[in-house]
Amino acid sequence: PLPDRPIAAMKARVWIRQGQLSVVLAWAREQCLSPDDDLSYLREFEHLTLARVHIARYRNDRDESAIRGGLRLLDRLYQAASAAGRTGSVIEVLLLQALAHHAQGTTLSAITALERALTLAEPEGYVRLFVEEGEEMRLLVLDFRLWIEKHKPESYQKIIAYTDRLQAAFALATVPQSAVSTRSEQ
Repeated sequence: PLPDRPIAAMKARVWIRQGQLSVVLAWAREQCLSPDDDLSYLREFEHLTLARVHIARYRNDRDESAIRGGLRLLDRLYQAASAAGRTGSVIEVLLLQALAHHAQGTTLSAITALERALTLAEPEGYVRLFVEEGEEMRLLVLDFRLWIEKHKPESYQKIIAYTDRLQAAFALATVPQSAVSTRSEQ
């Protein structure tokens, strides 16, 4: 069975994108969510949202306990998703790990997590999962592409092509909807 995406957690993701950190922190407290919770597939969406909260809190306040808690939660979510063979969840966790490491300035760890995510995502053609993470992910994918070209150009042609596809999708995501509908009508 597929769990429903809780509306409150979906709202929390919007609030994170809007920078409403106090509202998001209140949501997490109200839901009694913690990085040390027992994990279940039915609450995975909420826990992935909580990890995003911790990353946002670190970006905003440079709170080391927030990023440590977020990374600890992501490690646990990765283990659970891997053990259950949920590739989509594994990719999402790896994306969040990459963003967390990038926020900390640990570039090699960010690149490593993103490389693993891209390697899993490319054969399945994942795009939306990356694009929904926004500008930080766009910049990280761009940095990764430049890093790959410099360090492993011959063996990573499929990944380079995939990063180009993602960059094109990021560009489309930033075009105002009215411009998209005007172009599609022509």
